[in-house]
Amino acid sequence: MAIDPDAYPIDPFHRAKPGQSLTAPPGEAPYEKPPMTASVEEAAEAILEGINEPIQKENLIRLMGTDLSVETIASGIVMQAFSNGMLTPDMAELIKPVLVLALVGIAHDAGIENLRIFNKPVTPPISFDSVSDIVSKLENARGTGDSGEEDTMEMADQEQMEAPMDMPDGSSEGFINREPTEEMGMMEEQI
Repeated sequence: MAIDPDAYPIDPFHRAKPGQSLTAPPGEAPYEKPPMTASVEEAAEAILEGINEPIQKENLIRLMGTDLSVETIASGIVMQAFSNGMLTPDMAELIKPVLVLALVGIAHDAGIENLRIFNKPVTPPISFDSVSDIVSKLENARGTGDSGEEDTMEMADQEQMEAPMDMPDGSSEGFINREPTEEMGMMEEQI
C-alpha cells in the first residue's frame, strides 16, 4: 500500500534549528519542573488507571501481540510520564516492575499466548560458524586468480595490527605502565 504524499503535507524545512533548544529559557519544559507528585504510589496508580482505559488497553494488547516485549512497552510508558513532568527518572524505575506485572495481566486476560516479557539478546538466524563456512565457500568459488596478492596484503595488515607500538622514547609499553622520566617531571613542573 503506497502512502499518498498529498494526504500528509510535510514541510522538510519546518523543524528546529541546531541549538534552538539552548536558546529557550530554562524551566519551561515539564521535566525541568518538580514532578506533579512526589509519591511513587500515586504515580503508579495514575499510570495504572491510564493503561486500564479501554482505548489504551486495546492499543497495548495490539502492541503486545506484535512480539514487542512488555519491558519495552513499560519503558516507553514511564518515559512519556517523565516527559510530561509527572514523575522523576528514579520514580519511573521504581514503577516499571509494577507496570510490567500489570501489562502481563492485561495480556493474559486478552489471551496472548507467546508474550515476550523481557528484552533479551536476539539469537542470529544462523550461527557464526555457518557464516565462516559461507565465506570460505564464496572464496573457493571465486577461484585463485588474484587472491594470492590479497591474502598477502591481509596477512601484512594482521601482522601490523599485532605488532607492539613503539613509543617515542623507544619503549613499547603504554604510557600508564612506563616509569616517569626526567622529561615528564619537567612537564609536570611547568603545568
